[in-house]
Amino acid sequence: MDPWPELNPGDEPREEQLYYCVQFDEGSRPVMIAVEDPSILEDELQKQALVDSAWDFHCRGEWARENSNPQFIRDLAGDFKNTIPVPNLIARSVISRLLNIYSKRLKREVEQKGEAAVDENALHLSIERSWPDEVTVVINAPDGWEGTAIAQVTDCLATLMAKANDSLLSWYGFTEWMWTTHLAHALGELEHELGEEALEALSEGEFIKALFSRMIESEDGGLEAARLIQRYSDMMAGVIVDIIAQETHELWMLERFLALRIHPPKSPQNRRSRIVVVDFGRLLEVVARRPHEAYQLPSRRFEELIGHIFERLGYHVELTPESRDGGYDISAVRRAETDVRLLIECKRYTPPNKVGRPIVQRLAGVLADRDVQATKGIIATTSTFSSDALQYLEMNRWRLEGRDLEGILDWIRRVSGTA
Repeated sequence: MDPWPELNPGDEPREEQLYYCVQFDEGSRPVMIAVEDPSILEDELQKQALVDSAWDFHCRGEWARENSNPQFIRDLAGDFKNTIPVPNLIARSVISRLLNIYSKRLKREVEQKGEAAVDENALHLSIERSWPDEVTVVINAPDGWEGTAIAQVTDCLATLMAKANDSLLSWYGFTEWMWTTHLAHALGELEHELGEEALEALSEGEFIKALFSRMIESEDGGLEAARLIQRYSDMMAGVIVDIIAQETHELWMLERFLALRIHPPKSPQNRRSRIVVVDFGRLLEVVARRPHEAYQLPSRRFEELIGHIFERLGYHVELTPESRDGGYDISAVRRAETDVRLLIECKRYTPPNKVGRPIVQRLAGVLADRDVQATKGIIATTSTFSSDALQYLEMNRWRLEGRDLEGILDWIRRVSGTA
């Protein structure tokens, strides 16, 4: 599958920051401690030191929250809303992460389904083939998809953040978190500089003046604010992405969320399973020249190849849906004075794996069903059959036939006129 185009070409990729998250009380805000080396979490002493540091910060944060004027926070929230594009920052992070999830899901779908992973309404996807077995799905994102996707998420977030509550996903909650975190950092620096005893000896006025002076005079105050905004955006984006990834359990749902498609796939009930139009003639030539290439075919492609052979033999062929496991993969019917219906089970195995007796018996059980009205059953495999399977085939040779790779090559030579 072709790699996904960058969300913002030219931007340097940003390394993911690892945080150790601690929540001390059920109703309290979690404390996130930046961790540079994940291996320290395996050391109990270093891990406990992180917890102690988080507790100190939690206490300072609680003090900052209790001593902050709610009206001041509301006024500050209004200023933030007009100056900081938080919803847009979160939306960009959400879309970027969802693209990674989408790429992995699409790759998995293509590996499992081949061309069938691309339906007629997936206009942003096209298929390129390199024979005999490689399928490349090319992503041709529609014009303006990025802006549309970001705008959709931004609008949604802006609506959520406009709610008048103190949750983190609100302008008030964001502002309170920013303010108390910044205040807690300044308090920690002041305590480290003056010492706990000297700090407690200050009068209330002196303490407030020293604390706000520390906040204002901090050389990296702007950088710290930027880091806090980025941390908040990453945190909220992670929560949102987890929710979306769980809700969009079908690939097309994620594609619609990302503005890659407009319409969902047509209902499977309205579609008949059939062979995808492919240049199987060339594939037959490749397998005839290099039989071992058959081992590399995806299972569905192998079924399609066998179906194509029987089409050339004059049969009307239908493939069963991939999700179905009814004991056979192909129904091949030829109309004549006496109609013939073959049920074909395909097993794309690689030696030394062999088709065992249970698979053969299951097909025999399907044939025994009068409603099926089948003339004969065939098991086609790129490998061979176990001795028990061969014995069972011989006992039921009028109703069952086994074709190993050599037998399939005989079919190919027959339909190619080289037999």
